[in-house]
Amino acid sequence: MGETLSKPPASSIEPGPLSDAEVEAVKTRFSARAVEGALSQTAFDALLDNDHKGAFEARARGAPSFFDVARGPNPSVDLQALATFAGVATRGGRSARLDQVVRAGLGVRGPLCDPATGASATCAEDAVDRFALFAASFLDWDEGETVEAVAVARGVLAECRKDIGDGVEEPGAGLVAAASVSRWCARHAPHLAEQWAAVARRRLLDAEAPLVKPPRATEDGLLSDASVRLALSLAAGDVFGGAAVAPLYASGRDGLSLERLMHQVLGWAGPTVLICRSGGDVFAALADAPWRDQFAPFGSSGCLVLALSPTFAVGRPRRGPGSNQAYLSLNTKGSAAKRKGLSIGDGPPAIHVPQDLGDAKLALGSSLTFEHVALAPTAPRDDAGLVDVDVLEVWAVGDAAGLEAASQGRATARTTRAKFIQKSRQVDKAKFLASDFDKEMLLGKTFATGADGARR
Repeated sequence: MGETLSKPPASSIEPGPLSDAEVEAVKTRFSARAVEGALSQTAFDALLDNDHKGAFEARARGAPSFFDVARGPNPSVDLQALATFAGVATRGGRSARLDQVVRAGLGVRGPLCDPATGASATCAEDAVDRFALFAASFLDWDEGETVEAVAVARGVLAECRKDIGDGVEEPGAGLVAAASVSRWCARHAPHLAEQWAAVARRRLLDAEAPLVKPPRATEDGLLSDASVRLALSLAAGDVFGGAAVAPLYASGRDGLSLERLMHQVLGWAGPTVLICRSGGDVFAALADAPWRDQFAPFGSSGCLVLALSPTFAVGRPRRGPGSNQAYLSLNTKGSAAKRKGLSIGDGPPAIHVPQDLGDAKLALGSSLTFEHVALAPTAPRDDAGLVDVDVLEVWAVGDAAGLEAASQGRATARTTRAKFIQKSRQVDKAKFLASDFDKEMLLGKTFATGADGARR
């Protein structure tokens, strides 16, 4: 007689990447809101609601929801669907998490691309504005902060229109391709995946799990603008997430001078952001290594160039043939054959701050080091192709301990530099005794004797 296989209990589910404790957390949250073994959209949205989402929804004139992403083809979300959704949101790969965010933010129920034809799902252009605000809501903003996501929305639309122009996507008039939005996120806002994962972890697995905070500005300036801090969080959340940003140099306080800028920045032992406003355009560069006034370039693959307003876009280091790794170079006293000033990228630089910064001009170009980004698309150029500098600032990035350590590094560098300068001004006359020529030409009166002495 064969054994009768016991039927698994209704509460058993396939855990996927979730631990036993996390599965129990999902079950507890599901049971608290489920009716007849399923979550309605209202119950599901309440489960995923975060501390800041409501304010963003009101401004977005809509409430993007993960409900359709979680339920799939079913009318509601059962326990297995919730566990699967939580596993992807908190443990899935970056592309899978971005897929969840894009589908929810744009209101796409099915896959972003039709698996049979490869055609992209579409949505109306105004859905991009809601998507940008939706993305901003994942960060843990301070109470009362007003965050404009206009630059993010414009950046997304620019990419979608470029795809249309290049024939990559053809969604139709007034529509955007969801696949284009996904590609934009992967290139310009990859850390949106981590910010969404933090929200999902807090709402579905652990109520004490921290959310990702945007960088906090210690003083007023270009980086104190919430929209700029949003863009930096999306572009490089590993650097800016939860960090403080403190001004090292500000043209309004220190004057437009490369020498003063260098005095404030050289030796700072941590990442920095150079940010500039030219008319209505704001753009920046992230340096992931201390600045050095030397012939050889410095920095590594963590360096970026960014357009921050009116359109947000990120230029990351290029890869492949024809690219180079001259991320940053600062030359004020080296070879005349090398460009003087600060160069960000090379061949030509994406941003070049000249040595004569007092002219309030700098150059922008298409670099072989970084992907091309229109850093100042609306700023007027003079006959030499230079843009005006209205405001120029350099900010330090890090937590409290990191900023203190970097400050100590700058102090040490200043002391070392001062000792070197002092030593170079001192002349050891004893060294001249080793050479008869030096004794005769430089210390002749000291060693004049006999007939030579009489003649003198």
